[in-house]
Amino acid sequence: MITIRSAATGLLLTALVTAAPGADRLEAQLPSASAAALGLGFNNTASARSFAAISANPAGLGHPETAGFSLALVPVRAEAGFGPVGLGDLAEWEGQVVPDAVKGEWLDRAIASGGQLTAGSGAATPLAFTMGPLGVQLSSMAVVNGTLNPDAVELMLYGNAGRTGEPRDFSLEGSSVDVAALSTVAVAYGMSVGDGIWVGATGKYIVGHGVAVARDGGSALTSDPLEARVDFPALIPREEGPLFTYGFPYENGSGVGLDLGVLIERGDLTLGATVHNLVNTLSWDLESLEYVPGQALVDLDGGTSDFERRPSDQAPAELIEALDGLKPKPVYSVGAQMRPSSLLMLSADVRKRASGGLALGPDFQAGVGAEVTALSFLPVRGHVAVVSGGFRYGVGASLVLGPLHLSGAVAQEQHDLADRVVGGLTISFGAH
Repeated sequence: MITIRSAATGLLLTALVTAAPGADRLEAQLPSASAAALGLGFNNTASARSFAAISANPAGLGHPETAGFSLALVPVRAEAGFGPVGLGDLAEWEGQVVPDAVKGEWLDRAIASGGQLTAGSGAATPLAFTMGPLGVQLSSMAVVNGTLNPDAVELMLYGNAGRTGEPRDFSLEGSSVDVAALSTVAVAYGMSVGDGIWVGATGKYIVGHGVAVARDGGSALTSDPLEARVDFPALIPREEGPLFTYGFPYENGSGVGLDLGVLIERGDLTLGATVHNLVNTLSWDLESLEYVPGQALVDLDGGTSDFERRPSDQAPAELIEALDGLKPKPVYSVGAQMRPSSLLMLSADVRKRASGGLALGPDFQAGVGAEVTALSFLPVRGHVAVVSGGFRYGVGASLVLGPLHLSGAVAQEQHDLADRVVGGLTISFGAH
């Protein structure tokens, strides 16, 4: 009996936790190629210039401060987040037996938040350069969101006996996994349209390399009768899909997008505004996916399972709706830049994303960033921001060796549902 319970628990949690690789929510707009922008907390709608302007505000490409030529060499950015039980909670008890009182407090947090979130993402930009007011960027990113419902968290913390030590029924309904990977080719242009006024646009072609969605349909561990039932259907890429489509690896979807931006400068004050994804037609190709029922049953008499691939049109409506929801939504941002002195630059932003869809980071942000150049070869940056349900802070710096810039930054985000750590690194020429 103990063996069956252990096997059942492992089967359920394996199906939920390893249904897909880990990453984070996908960014609704083009990822920034600038680690310096991360040091400012992406509060750079009014201050972004050179290759940083391609993603933040294309109007900055027309500003006189934009370098005649700038190039970023494979900048990378990564995020990892867990909550409401965060990385700090786990690190505190690393290598130790977690007391029941602490596990109980963690479980109470998960119950209050509706479950445990696990998220992370990675982005790389093989190419980002500008020549005068023209910018070109090629970026790729991968992302996943995973959610375990409170019963699944209790199973992970206490095993099949649960918090009380008495066998009971566990339902894992509500757990989910979303995964996506895509690349974006962007071409941006900025120009002056009057005294101290610039406008810009970024056009994007987006290729979805892979997508998967899974929703628990009623997985459960019961004590009487003793059995474990997995019901975790998923939509995943076809096993024998095309390796390359129009020169891009493994296409599960495509679309085009458009961002618009404006800058207005009066004296030492610059104001900026951007609408990301004013147009975005990304859609996932259902025919390039397959449906996996993800069903299994383990009881005293043995077990059965069904993980056979089927045509995607046999998938439950809930999965198809979840797939349709994985699309970029508009993001609206306004910002200001001031230079109180030649050694200090201040920038502030307010940003709001339309609800739903693909996004990296919070739905709302209001923050301020600062860059200090007391040493011309070592500009340092920092930021603080209020975000949806919490706050974020971070620091960064660049080492300037003539035209070569080595930039790095790190930020910590804390809010009600999860804590997130973000890091970025950029090697560039002509700008940071």
